Amino acid sequence: MIEKKIKLKIDSFQQDNGLFLLPEGLFKKTTENSKKSYKNLTDQAASYLFDQVVIHPDFTINNLFELILENYTVFSIIYRNDFIMEYVNYYKLIKEGKIRKNIDDRYPIHAVELYWFIHSQQGEDPFDKEKREEIEQKLYKLKTKKYKIVDTDGDSLDDLFFEMDQERKKEIKKELKDGTYYKKQKENYYLGVLSFPHCHLLREDEGKIKPFGMSFVGLEQMLEAKLVLSNVAQIIKEENSLKKQSKPLKFENPKYTLGQIIKGFLWEISFHGAPDDTNEVREEIDEKMSKIKDKS
Repeated sequence: MIEKKIKLKIDSFQQDNGLFLLPEGLFKKTTENSKKSYKNLTDQAASYLFDQVVIHPDFTINNLFELILENYTVFSIIYRNDFIMEYVNYYKLIKEGKIRKNIDDRYPIHAVELYWFIHSQQGEDPFDKEKREEIEQKLYKLKTKKYKIVDTDGDSLDDLFFEMDQERKKEIKKELKDGTYYKKQKENYYLGVLSFPHCHLLREDEGKIKPFGMSFVGLEQMLEAKLVLSNVAQIIKEENSLKKQSKPLKFENPKYTLGQIIKGFLWEISFHGAPDDTNEVREEIDEKMSKIKDKS
């Protein structure tokens, strides 16, 4: 039986059907013939990774880890490359009070924000007005068929979606092998979309909320931060070189699936590896910066 307060939270979205991430867990609402029904799917979240979700304003990183713990048996396999085991263990140590919280009061954390940042490759101009509708349709198809390709070093690039025909995929695969991928002019425009969103902190700086990197921020510092989804996706047009970029083209209200949200956050906090690995990299950088200051 779902409590009335939870139903009220779900109804506050003014959405008849869908999946909702609340501080209490993952819930589904369906409406048929004006009759509403609600279901708690918290312990079945692994079955809904490819479904779009909306997040309640009070949902925090702490709530996200509780959801992960509830589905840990499956998630530990799916997200094993994102150091999920190490971060779940670290989370447990925080909850047990064994990790000291080093809060940076200079820049209070307002929220953790997930956002889409999409690169368009060379070819037809994506800023052409006649192409706008086509680009928008591609942008909203974030659950396209995944195409696995490898780069010149043999590393997997299957974190990319490609909106293109089979012949173009074969060409791309060949270009990656012979090293001409970023050198060759593309005949056809296509959109390369990350299969998961990027993630950054929103921190207060001089009275304004600004984005900050989070790869060196300890999990213990952000547990109480709200998790929010950006309602704007940006497309960056890449010119003749990867360094030369034009003004972003923006689209509103992109979709986020449950799996993309979890993947985006875990990938970002584990950018330098497990918590111990991240601390080592941070200490190494601090040491180098200290030596630079001493010489200046």
